[in-house]
Amino acid sequence: MANVSYIKKNNDTWTFTIREGQKYLYSRSGFKNKEDAEEEARKAMRGIESVGYGRGFYLMSPGMSVADLCHIWIDHNPASSEAKGRKDNTVLKIVDEYFCNDDVLEMTFDDFQRRIIYLQYDIGIKVYLIQHLISTIKNALFFMGIEDFTKKK
Repeated sequence: MANVSYIKKNNDTWTFTIREGQKYLYSRSGFKNKEDAEEEARKAMRGIESVGYGRGFYLMSPGMSVADLCHIWIDHNPASSEAKGRKDNTVLKIVDEYFCNDDVLEMTFDDFQRRIIYLQYDIGIKVYLIQHLISTIKNALFFMGIEDFTKKK
């Protein structure tokens, strides 16, 4: 069973750490008050119990689509330039149309590969957008701490 500890930092912000025995699972800091830290810790604990541990596990929900995953990733990692922001918006439109019914936990490498080939050759989406799409999905999978279906096993 995991436990949570709270610490008030010198700059009057709060942090929480979740451990299971001696094993570190997750922590987050920068909360203005302890109540905010407790609320976020509860979300994290629910995520650990329902989905399992991963970097963004507390954001996962059963039946989450690849499109939902990409939206979460881009929301948590805003574009650093205007050009990247435009690519992010285009990628979100692509996943909303072509990956909205694909469950993250059920998608396989073969399904993913077929979809990418379809997008590139049948729909004619430019290579740089396909590369950005693949990168976004890979980063989001890594962030969530779930299996990367974009790599062949």
